[in-house]
Amino acid sequence: MLIHKEYGHNNYDFARSDLIIFNPETVSEIVDPLNLKKGFTKNDYLQPAYIFEFGTEKSAKSDANFLNT
Repeated sequence: MLIHKEYGHNNYDFARSDLIIFNPETVSEIVDPLNLKKGFTKNDYLQPAYIFEFGTEKSAKSDANFLNT
């Protein structure tokens, strides 16, 4: 499947993208089907063709700020 949610980033253990779309050519590089990675280390995430990040209370720094906008 070319669409995945909460996909990780290389070199950022805490970072996840809300929605990504893989390039069909890079999907064949996946060797870790559980985590959709091209290897088994923390820096083996594929480079997505598209990344979508939706604003939430995290980008507002608090849920109170998010609710007041």
